[in-house]
Amino acid sequence: MSNVRTSSKGFTVFETLAVLTVISITLAVVLGSYTSWATVYALDGAVRTLETGLLQARATAKAKNTYVKFYYETVGYAGDTVKLTSGFQSFACTNDWDRTIITDMLDACSDYDCLAACDIPLEDSEFGKQFAPMMSKQRLTGHVELGYVKETEVSTVKSASFDPFPKGGLIIFRPDGSVWGWNDRSEHHIVISTRKLFARESSPVPLRRILRVNLATGATTTLRPEEVP
Repeated sequence: MSNVRTSSKGFTVFETLAVLTVISITLAVVLGSYTSWATVYALDGAVRTLETGLLQARATAKAKNTYVKFYYETVGYAGDTVKLTSGFQSFACTNDWDRTIITDMLDACSDYDCLAACDIPLEDSEFGKQFAPMMSKQRLTGHVELGYVKETEVSTVKSASFDPFPKGGLIIFRPDGSVWGWNDRSEHHIVISTRKLFARESSPVPLRRILRVNLATGATTTLRPEEVP
C-alpha cells in the first residue's frame, strides 16, 4: 500500500500583497481617467449652459424691447473649508416707461474706470432698482470657475500663469440685441476654467474655454485659448 501525499496550494502573504498592489494601481488609473473625463465633460457642459443663458437674455431683450442685465461670477476661495460656487443670473428691466436712468448711466459709463459704473452691478443702487430677476441664479458645476478678461488683454489667456480678475463680470443687452460691456469696444470675453490642473507644456494648468460675445450683435462664439489671435 503506497502513501499518496496530497499538497494544498494557497496564496502566500507576498502573493496577496502583489495582487492587491496591482488592483490598487489599476483602480488609480481608471479613477484618474474618469476624473479627468468628468472634468472635461463638466467644462463643456458649463460652456453650453452659459451660452444658453446668454442667448435667452438676448432673446428676451429683443422680444420684449427692453434691457436685460446678465451677471456672472465665481464666489468663495479654493481650499478645504470653503467651496467655490460659479453661476449666472439675468435681470429684466421693469421700468419701460422711463429708461433715462439706464440710458444715461450706460452712456456715461463707457469705461470700467468710470466711478458711476460701480453702481451698475448693485441691486440696491438706483440703476439696479430698474431691474428684477428673470430667473433664480443658475449654478454651474463645482468643477469650473468663471472670469472676465478685457478685450485688449485676451491674448494673455494663453499664458500658463493667467488668472482672471475679476472672478466674474456683467453685460447688458439692449432692446436691439446689442451689448454694453466695460472696457470693451467690440467683444466681451468670459473665461471658463477647470479647477483641476492638467499637464500642459512646462507646468500644470487648467483647461479653459473663452466665450466671446459680439457687442454689436450679441452673438456668441466659443474659443480655445490657442485659437485667440
